[in-house]
Amino acid sequence: DRFYSGSECGVDVVRRFTGRPGLCIPDGADSDVLSPAQPDGPRPIGVFNIGRRSPVTHAALQAHAAATDELYYFDTSKVSVVPDHVAHRRLYGALMQRTDVAIANPAWFDDPVRGPYGELPLRYFEGLSAGCILLGAPPRSDLLERAFGRPDVVHAAPADLPDVADRLAALRRDPDAVVAERARNMAIGRRRIDWAHRYAGLLADAGLPEPPALA
Repeated sequence: DRFYSGSECGVDVVRRFTGRPGLCIPDGADSDVLSPAQPDGPRPIGVFNIGRRSPVTHAALQAHAAATDELYYFDTSKVSVVPDHVAHRRLYGALMQRTDVAIANPAWFDDPVRGPYGELPLRYFEGLSAGCILLGAPPRSDLLERAFGRPDVVHAAPADLPDVADRLAALRRDPDAVVAERARNMAIGRRRIDWAHRYAGLLADAGLPEPPALA
């Protein structure tokens, strides 16, 4: 009868092939896993940067970490098998809760074919829910507005950022502003992008009642 897609650019394609109405429902985040129990707790991970990454920014972050002893967390291998997905997500959430700045770029930003679509990756949703400060190349601002209620959730910077150390220093210059931004981001996670809101939107579009547990 209807279809739902997490990919905005896929909706028109599927609609054309099936002849059925469809709707894009953006990704979400499990704020129970990602939001820290103590919002003002320590964040010993200076920068979190996993998945697709710019080699320019990555090299600059490694140099910055070596020069300052700041912890820079990045993935060093690609694992195709996850024996326990619950443990994996809880560990991932624990790392993000302890992260100061998370690098966030559009999905496939370095892919010449898929990159121009500018889809929203999970990094934005997860980073906001965990209260991270997001730094990266934002996608089309209307996508951010629709998904998060405001277009400025990411501190805009090119994906290739050789002066990333200077950008980090600028972000951290006003500690009170950082605290306020963390609180704002976690509130967006709870009030807008938790998976509960996604399920509620799907049920509402389908004309189905919300079950009590969802409420």
